[in-house]
Amino acid sequence: MNELTVDGIIEIHTNVLSAGEDDRILSETNLHQLVFLIAREDDPVLRASLGAFYPVAYPLFREGNVRTACRMTRGILEADGYRLKGEERDLFALLQGVKDLNADIEDVRNWIEGNISKYG
Repeated sequence: MNELTVDGIIEIHTNVLSAGEDDRILSETNLHQLVFLIAREDDPVLRASLGAFYPVAYPLFREGNVRTACRMTRGILEADGYRLKGEERDLFALLQGVKDLNADIEDVRNWIEGNISKYG
């Protein structure tokens, strides 16, 4: 996932959905914007924070945005040589807070910084 693409995000999203869930895209513009924002950053924590926050704050799909964001965050970190130490359910809960307007990108960044380790 070194080079995140719109097609890559759609594939991640398709893989997190359960049978019968709506896979329609709400905003292709938001998809392209997210790819652009992540591509221009060198800091892996900021890249992962954007990948976690953006799809939830600015929904890309009708359903599954939080799950897609969790999976994308893990992929971004792994591609940059990091792994999440924290539980994915904790990241999921934080992103539900973003969805409910109770958390912002700084909360996401702080959580990621406190819950990653470098491979090796």
